[in-house]
Amino acid sequence: MKNSGGTKKSTYISVFAILLAAAVLITWQISYYYLTKTLNDKYSKIFSEITTENDISHIVYNTDGIIRGKYIGSINDNALLEKTLEGYLEGLDDRYSSYMNAKEYEEYLLESSEKARTGIGVSALYDKKENGLYILSVNEKGPAYAAGIVPGDVITEIDGSNVVMLGQHLAENKITGGDIGSEVTLKVENKYRAAREVKVTREELKTEKITGKMLENLVGLITIKEFTADTANEFKNVIKELSESGAEKFIIDIRNNPGGDIDGISQLLDFLLPEGTTVIVSNKNGKQKTYTSDPVSFNAPMALLVNKNTAGTAELFAAAIRDYNKAQIVGSTTYGKGSIQEVTELPEGGANISTGMYLPPSEVSFENTGITPEFEVELPEMYLRNYFSMTEDKDPQLQKAKEVLESIDSDVEY
Repeated sequence: MKNSGGTKKSTYISVFAILLAAAVLITWQISYYYLTKTLNDKYSKIFSEITTENDISHIVYNTDGIIRGKYIGSINDNALLEKTLEGYLEGLDDRYSSYMNAKEYEEYLLESSEKARTGIGVSALYDKKENGLYILSVNEKGPAYAAGIVPGDVITEIDGSNVVMLGQHLAENKITGGDIGSEVTLKVENKYRAAREVKVTREELKTEKITGKMLENLVGLITIKEFTADTANEFKNVIKELSESGAEKFIIDIRNNPGGDIDGISQLLDFLLPEGTTVIVSNKNGKQKTYTSDPVSFNAPMALLVNKNTAGTAELFAAAIRDYNKAQIVGSTTYGKGSIQEVTELPEGGANISTGMYLPPSEVSFENTGITPEFEVELPEMYLRNYFSMTEDKDPQLQKAKEVLESIDSDVEY
């Protein structure tokens, strides 16, 4: 005789299992539906903005398919990829951005890691608008000066390679990466775009970044050729020496200064300016790093000399001085470079791209506009081309700065 009780119990268990499985399935379906709906709602705006017209990857994919289906010749995939990425960077229409293919990027990493560097005695700014490396300053004791290169010249080719195609870092490495005594051939254009070929021998160069000199009428002249991490301390030493020599008023000359170390600049601004914001570094996402100064500041009549070749963070320095009305600015409008570039690795190579902005306390960018002096004074044409031949008494910008300081009472505190 069969056990009917056991059978019923088994049946109940089976039915329960089926119902449980159905409940789990229904719950999963409901959860999946709401999860999918939530995700769709979250990204619907993003997806709706991606159309056939603006989805670059979609356009390139379709274009590639059409051309491969019709083009009669052979296609070099590596060359096609390189030109596509190169064109992408060019399409940004950014005068400072450039592309490096895999080989060039590897070369950049290798040469950038080498500590021993040589040079030709110039400070230059990579600028596609200027068609190459724009010369901001020239060391009067260096080989470039001896070869006739002057501020305002543009290096367009290095050993036969186009500078714009090389990009900033490869171009700089081609100049500074050779052995001492080796020769580099440059194609150089002057301000009128007249080109010439110049051969320059590389040297190991050591130059003073900051110098001080006493002028008449208790005026001290401080020339900052480039900002480094030590600029603030060096500046304080020069100020002390000039003050001990009787200086009560000061002219700070940053003409032909390409900028430099942002920490060094912020430390110098901390010394010169009262309490408050001195420098703002802003990135694409609006994230900012702010530098500030303490309540203690240097108080003495000051004038600041600038010109077209005052560039980058040197302009930032001038803008901060202007915003606090700490010195009278004399000279000509500066270069107008307030953007920050960064070398970024790409899937196929690398790129030097603009990733942020330097902003002064006013938070008004000087990108493409520069800093306009309160007292605009242009140099005569003969001295624009032969800057180092200009003596102090023939320097109208320096003479104007001295004139401006004469009307200000002295009050030195440091």
